[in-house]
Amino acid sequence: AGVSNSDGTITSSVSVNNAAGFSIVKYTGNNTNLATYGHGLSQAPEMVITKAYLDGTYYWQVYHTGLTSFDYALFLNETNVENNNTNRYKAISSSTIQVGTDGGVNAADDYIAYCFHSVEGYSKVGKYTGNGNADGSFIYTGFRPGMVIFKNRASTTEWIIVDDKRDTYN
Repeated sequence: AGVSNSDGTITSSVSVNNAAGFSIVKYTGNNTNLATYGHGLSQAPEMVITKAYLDGTYYWQVYHTGLTSFDYALFLNETNVENNNTNRYKAISSSTIQVGTDGGVNAADDYIAYCFHSVEGYSKVGKYTGNGNADGSFIYTGFRPGMVIFKNRASTTEWIIVDDKRDTYN
């Protein structure tokens, strides 16, 4: 169950697994520029997936450290290239996430945010540059991943998920 987190200007409810580098955050937006809410992790998230869950018109907003800057996001349910919007994510610290007034992250609505950071030997959040070879790029994670999710930020391609249960080869 979530516990109250008063870090930031918006009180949030967080369920955290710091050993896994993952938290689930519920908060109610206040449509105020530079509002902050606590994520509950022991360090700044490297990826945040946010959804307004009462208003179905907003896309799943994805912040990732591999994007151009905080102003950019991808949409989990779209194939678009990274999207620039200065009213979206503003800053992420070891305790809070700062947002603008974009309806996808901070309108007068209820939100759910999934926050991730890398944990050595367990999970890895990062980016890579493809090499165009048939074998693809080698990406060191420090462990054998059970699932990999990726999206080309500069191309209108779909999100791809591979896992070791359905695709048991490299």
